[in-house]
Amino acid sequence: MTFAAFETSIEGSRPVEVYQIIVGSELHRWTSAEDTVSVGGVDYEPMATTRGRVGQSREERQSTLELTVPPTFKFARQYIANVPGSQARLTVTRVQRSDFPGPETIQIFEGNVQSVAFSKNALEAKIAAIPLSSAMSRAIPRFTYKGLCNNVLYDDGCKVDRNDAAFQHTATVSAVSGNTITVPGATAFGADWFVGGYVSFADNDFRMIVEQSGDILTLLLPFPTDVNGEEVDIQAGCDHDINGDCDNKFFTPEDVTSNVINYGGFAFVPRVNPFQSGLDASTNPCPP
Repeated sequence: MTFAAFETSIEGSRPVEVYQIIVGSELHRWTSAEDTVSVGGVDYEPMATTRGRVGQSREERQSTLELTVPPTFKFARQYIANVPGSQARLTVTRVQRSDFPGPETIQIFEGNVQSVAFSKNALEAKIAAIPLSSAMSRAIPRFTYKGLCNNVLYDDGCKVDRNDAAFQHTATVSAVSGNTITVPGATAFGADWFVGGYVSFADNDFRMIVEQSGDILTLLLPFPTDVNGEEVDIQAGCDHDINGDCDNKFFTPEDVTSNVINYGGFAFVPRVNPFQSGLDASTNPCPP
């Protein structure tokens, strides 16, 4: 029998759902069934799980799906203090017990985790995920009309190689205090070299660097786990100014002297709005 035949069968339908969340290099797999389920040679361990309705209409397919899981779930616990640096991807797949072994699988949902909330005095964790179709249907402007660069540092528009030794430093954290960490060797790159950059840990989490004092880096948010004694990668930061780091700090294999060619902003936007302040010959409306 086919999956569709089992699904519509009055007596033979025994549906089972398996779940998967990927965040960075971490992989979480489980099932809402009462026992371990093996699908495609992969075991899914049982965990008490309920979910909201997956809509069928176009409008419903854009709505958020909510899963309720135990608060002890390792993935959910990462959201107690702050969110992971990497985007988490949720997949829900449906199979039929009567179709085992080698069941036909039907993916009924795929989307990005938006939030994790704890309810009932932290006895439940609710994972909210938005479908990929909804995320991709939003109109997002590629550039905004501003003086600073629109590119994300190290992205395809910026083109700076994040793995270049000039912009990356790997070392073992020697001290942690709140949202500050000490990374030996950071000071050798120069003052504020890593401000605006980030610290990567364990391939799946990172934190933005907002301040640097020698080897001491202040992070926007602390890591959820103790990184003291752990190896981290720190990336150089950028001020997104055409006359600043874009010209004096960064370069690409195509241009080893500057990265102005890839500047993604509108550097000569007038700083004075003549419709608000009027015209004044003594005022230079454009930056030097």
